[in-house]
Amino acid sequence: MTFRLRKLTYTFLLFMNNLFYGRGLAAIAVAGALSITSCVDHDYDLSKDIDLTVNVGGDLTLPPSSTETYTMGQMLDLDENSSIKPDGELYGLAQGDYVLSQDGDVSPSSVHIDPVTLHDLNCTSNYDELSFIGSGAQERIYTTLVDLTNTLTIRDDNVDPQVTAIKSADVNIRMDVTIDFEALDNYHGSWFVEPGFEIEFPKGWTIVNNLNDGCGIVGGNKLVINNERVIPDGTALNLSVTATRIDLSDVPAGQGLYARGHFLLNATIISNGKIGINNGTLSQGDVSRVRLYTTPKISTAVISALEGTIDPDIKIDPTNFNITGVPDFLKTEGNNLDIENPRINLIVENASPVDVDLNAILTGYYNDGTELKIGIGDKHGTAPVMIKGNGKTGICLSRLGTGANTAAGEVNVKVPELGNLISSIPERIAMSDINAKVPQNKTYNFTLGKDYGFTVNYKAVIPLAFGPDLKFTYSSKADGWGDDLDKYNFHKVIATIDVENSTPLNLVPHVTGLDKSGAPVHDITATVEGMVTAGSTASPSKTKLVVVLTSRAANIGSLGGVEFDFEATSAPDFVGVPLNEAQAMKFTKILLQLEGGIDIDLN
Repeated sequence: MTFRLRKLTYTFLLFMNNLFYGRGLAAIAVAGALSITSCVDHDYDLSKDIDLTVNVGGDLTLPPSSTETYTMGQMLDLDENSSIKPDGELYGLAQGDYVLSQDGDVSPSSVHIDPVTLHDLNCTSNYDELSFIGSGAQERIYTTLVDLTNTLTIRDDNVDPQVTAIKSADVNIRMDVTIDFEALDNYHGSWFVEPGFEIEFPKGWTIVNNLNDGCGIVGGNKLVINNERVIPDGTALNLSVTATRIDLSDVPAGQGLYARGHFLLNATIISNGKIGINNGTLSQGDVSRVRLYTTPKISTAVISALEGTIDPDIKIDPTNFNITGVPDFLKTEGNNLDIENPRINLIVENASPVDVDLNAILTGYYNDGTELKIGIGDKHGTAPVMIKGNGKTGICLSRLGTGANTAAGEVNVKVPELGNLISSIPERIAMSDINAKVPQNKTYNFTLGKDYGFTVNYKAVIPLAFGPDLKFTYSSKADGWGDDLDKYNFHKVIATIDVENSTPLNLVPHVTGLDKSGAPVHDITATVEGMVTAGSTASPSKTKLVVVLTSRAANIGSLGGVEFDFEATSAPDFVGVPLNEAQAMKFTKILLQLEGGIDIDLN
């Protein structure tokens, strides 16, 4: 028959296996099981009247063994849906480097301001008296109109406050001008407006002629009559123009958009030109007086685009992403993962011509129900998060202010508190309280009434590379060892283990014995001397551990399992080195020594 020593040895090796494998970072397998076998004569009934307590005396040293190489992939034990993936090459790292990468929900918005319709439109009618002196035999006599001036007032005190300053504007200001005549004495007949007669609209206006009547535009703001106009007695000359652009950069103080919501423009139009009448019955030297009226009327005034500053109400909905498939020990409260340079990449597509200054709150939601908030943007003490107009802007928010693909035009923004958000991996990260404002220190050309798309995409990119203050503990239990250990009575087991490690972490194991109910047992101590030092794939470290199990009771039967903690810290020479799927650990030599022999109760 096989002695129960086989089960004892297997149980201890199972403990060692669980101690160093776990499901996390410190994973070592103890391979093989040593068995001591013997045969008995089946003719004897060992169950009757014979003391079957056997002593295997003296210190026993079992033959050494080693383990399989245990890779980082086995240590992390990630499922296919995990946010952690070995795809560091996608983010400027080495192939196989582990990165927590997760896309956020897209948050679409738009930039829109309605056209500005100006409502209070007033013009003054004006006249000038012209004198014509009879010239005898001449068929027609002439005089000249000089600087007949009309005033225009365009006012509105309810301009959309999203428009904050106007330097110049595309407009639709339609103005009709009527020219008519009143004879004061000595004349009845037609009136003649001669070629070259002009009406000058305000400086900085660009006008177009609304009528196909032979008028031309000179200098952008003068309407010039190019052919003679005959106005029969009792009728008037009607002209019509539309101002398509106005320059407000030189208007007097208190005019233009002089305060938010308040617009005022006082302007003039000036008429000059040659006017004629038929000589008729006027004798040489007779005088005929005529009153010439100009009456402008503005029927509509709309600003459709502007060069200036705006403060649009840009509403961006909160957005978030869930982080999935992360090992529990990376989410435990009290950890300080001290991830060297976590980053969140913002990709903003801004179809509008305006720059946008972004401020927001990032909130981490953790599995223990706690929350942590940090601010981004100049209002929260970081560098500005500035989104450029007319294109796509990449912003890399990071703890160190590095990580952006600057060659592709991305911009780094340093957010030191981002490391606090990832000190323990949250279940979810949300971006909220998003405030998007257009800077007021720069002018833009902006079309009113148009929807400009503004879409925020964001993605967490968190390389599993640690800073100098890394500290986390991985805990696991190996229990449920059954009731058979009370058959054995030994007091100390010493395991000497040589470890090869290519991970960038120092690992210090701590062990606690558990009773059969899972509670700490006080008459068995389990200690580990030494630590696993950090190494690299090119040069693994080689260190030695000594694991000691000591029983202060009559036997080891109260031991039902162990709980073990691995305290991970950064090694100074490996700060910032990412975890990589090629990193691994292996126990090259495991030597077990049982001190004081073993009493085995075979009853």
